[in-house]
Amino acid sequence: MEAGEEAVLRQRLRQMEARQASVQRCGIVRTGLLGDDGSGGVQEGLRSVQTQLNAVLADEEAYAAVRAGTTPLSSFTVMVRFVLSSLCIKSCHE
Repeated sequence: MEAGEEAVLRQRLRQMEARQASVQRCGIVRTGLLGDDGSGGVQEGLRSVQTQLNAVLADEEAYAAVRAGTTPLSSFTVMVRFVLSSLCIKSCHE
């Protein structure tokens, strides 16, 4: 080995190790966003939140319509919708 060759090789090794660490971190982030098999992760969590928010919004709109007297929904129907949305919220968290 020549005089400066070892230093150059060590520098290249450090660069390669840094690149490998970057690739591993990217893989961890990707897994967190998409899940291990491409389903789940943050993406699935956001879908779950969207479903829950849509259910809450629908319930609030139905309840507001009943209070305003603009819909023939009975209090029983409103209660059933509330229970169903609650079940949806609970099942989305499991």
